[in-house]
Formats: sequence, C-alpha cells, structure tokens
Amino acid sequence: MRAPIASDYMRLGLLGMIWGSSFTGIRAAMEFILPLNLAAIRIVIAAILLLVFVRWRGYRLPGDLRTWMILAVVGCLNSALPFFLINWGEQVVESGTAAILMAVSPLTALCLSHFLTSDDRITLFKALGLGVGLCGIAVLFGVDAIAGLGNELIAQAAILGAAVCYAVASVLTRRTAHVHPYAGTTAAMICSAIVITPLALMLEPVPDFTYSLGEWAIILYLAVVPTALAALLLFRIISDAGASFMSQVNFIVPVTGVLLGGVLLGEKIGLNETIALILVMAGIAISRITKRRAVR
Repeated sequence: MRAPIASDYMRLGLLGMIWGSSFTGIRAAMEFILPLNLAAIRIVIAAILLLVFVRWRGYRLPGDLRTWMILAVVGCLNSALPFFLINWGEQVVESGTAAILMAVSPLTALCLSHFLTSDDRITLFKALGLGVGLCGIAVLFGVDAIAGLGNELIAQAAILGAAVCYAVASVLTRRTAHVHPYAGTTAAMICSAIVITPLALMLEPVPDFTYSLGEWAIILYLAVVPTALAALLLFRIISDAGASFMSQVNFIVPVTGVLLGGVLLGEKIGLNETIALILVMAGIAISRITKRRAVR
C-alpha cells in the first residue's frame, strides 16, 4: 500500500459514479422486469464473469468448508438480499432517494463494528456522525410518510434494510482475510447465485427473455459494470491506496445517484432530499474525524 496518486483518485471517482449509476439503471429496469428476476440475472452473469477472471488470473477459490459458509452468508448479505430489496423498493422510490438511503451503510457499519469486532470501537465523532446521518434519513422519510405508513415508507425501509445488509457483510468479510479478495468476492457471488436463482424461479414468473435491445443493455450494464467490474475496481483501490482512502467513495455515490436520477429520469430533487443528502454526507464526514495526540 502507498500514498494515493492521481490514478487512484480517477479509479475512486469512476467507482463512485458506477455505483451511483446503478440506482438509475435499477429504476429504469423496474419498468419491464420483476425484482427477483433482475437480481438473479444480474448475480448469475456477474458470478460467471468473475469466475472466468479469477481462473484466468490463477487465483484459487477457498478450499475449506468454514470459509465457504462465511462467504455464503456474505454473498447473501452483499448481493442476493440487498439487490432484491433495492429492486423491490425502487418500484416505488425514486433512484436519487434510494442512493441517499444507501449512503447510510458506512454509518451502520460503524455501529455494528463496535459490537462485532474488538478493534473498531465507537468514538465520540463516530457516534455524532451516526446521529447526524440518522437525522438525514428521518428528514428523507418525512413526517407525513411516517404518520401514514404508506407504500413509499415501506419501500424506503426496504432500501434502508439493504444498506444494513451491506454493513453487516462488510464486518463479516473481515473473517475471510486469509482469502484473496478476488477469489473471496467470486466465491461469495457464486453462493449468492445459488441461493437467489431457485428463489426467483419459485416466487416469480420465469422471464421469457424477449426484452428489447435497450432493455437488455440495462440488464447487462447492471450485471457487468456496477457488479463485476466494480468489485475488481474496489479491491484494486484497496490494495493500492488502502481501505480508508476507498471509503471516500461514499461521498460520491449519493451525489451521482441524485444527479443521474434528475438528468436521465427527470426526477425532481426536493428540499427534503437536498437536506437529507447534506446531513448524511456530513454524518459520514464527522464519523471519519479522528483525535490526534498532541506532539510534545
């Protein structure tokens, strides 16, 4: 690991824009495909691509059952379940709102790490950041939505549940540090595909795959770019510049999601969304503050 250079910042920006664009793609896809079907197709394609990549590069998949069991849980929490929840939620929730809701994931991870790990405890600034971020989510939900407990609130809660899934997965991934990141990601994606494919076949009508060229383009984009390619970019950034540097992507994703939703889908960015975005990003920034010991 070294100090970040220009190429690292370029990759970081690219990753943030890729992840942010996924919410726009999902919102568009929900017009012609069901949530579980989209999640299953996306995950299966990504698993195949990642498996081809690791075989080509000579990385070995895990050889012990315990590691596979952990990666199976990680795969379900990092792909299968959140992909479905986001898809289901974006049938109602706009893509920009979904991007803001997902930005709470790193704040949730801070809280979980305090209880599930011994080396990442809650500090004053982390607690303040979490509180500010949660205020942003409350603003985004809105008093009227909470009072009415309508479909939009339930859909928002589903997307927030996906953010929690990602947070739990990020903590559990630490238990597979002995596995090469590319191999671990591939194994988790394979497990995720094995779980979600039969569920999609049982719970939703089997798609006839007679999608238009534009619809296939959206599906393939979601499978290849924000899923398979993003996983490779993620670990390249971490290996070159470190996890702390990579975590700054959380400032890029929600902004990209909101902007693309407005430009490509004509979504309106209201006052609640603007305030929520500012509060969530401020919460992330505050949580990253660390006390420095005075030099004597």
